[in-house]
Amino acid sequence: LIILILSKFSVYLVFAAGLLSIILTPFIRSKLSAYASNYFISILIGNVQLSIYWPLFPYFSLVAFGFLISYLYLKFNKKKHFRTGLAWLTPILLIVFILFYIFIYTPPNMAKGEIKVPPLGHVFFLLLIFFLALSLIELFLNKIRIRKYGLINSYSRGILWIFALTTIAGFNLPMILKKFLPVPHIIIFLGLFMLIFAWAIGALCIKLNEKKINIIFRKAVNL
Repeated sequence: LIILILSKFSVYLVFAAGLLSIILTPFIRSKLSAYASNYFISILIGNVQLSIYWPLFPYFSLVAFGFLISYLYLKFNKKKHFRTGLAWLTPILLIVFILFYIFIYTPPNMAKGEIKVPPLGHVFFLLLIFFLALSLIELFLNKIRIRKYGLINSYSRGILWIFALTTIAGFNLPMILKKFLPVPHIIIFLGLFMLIFAWAIGALCIKLNEKKINIIFRKAVNL
């Protein structure tokens, strides 16, 4: 969808489309909720009964805002006043995040499947986390030494494989662990396992990518 918008219009229309996906969500849900059992309608608005976790309304807004922020970052991060503005923005975001979490935010009930039809407050909460994390990372990243197989590099270089494989593991492991461990222990074990498992996937991606580059380079030299 983003590619279609960019092929004909300005990048800022992506932002407008993301904003509209939030604004129109209550209206579209009210009009289409009677047809939510239809698979294609569920893709648009979600359905707690079906395994569709990221309906277009409102989750497209997260993709659109993320794309816009990436675009603006690449365009302006070399500018003189970028870091100064970021230094002011970060504490403001932190205050907004704390106030929003205490007084406004109600997390979706996972047991009832509300993540599939999220309250709009949850979307704003995710956006706040993203903006806050980005600004904090940008301010302090220069002070952190990025190691080749460290957590930051491994997680970022293997993110797609990490997402796919940890999703599969996270879906199947709890059912297996129920036979051997009580629930509190399962939660602790899964948390630690997923951190290590995700790091291992990312590190392996780095290693395999290096080998692939070396093979391509050798072939090019031998031509």
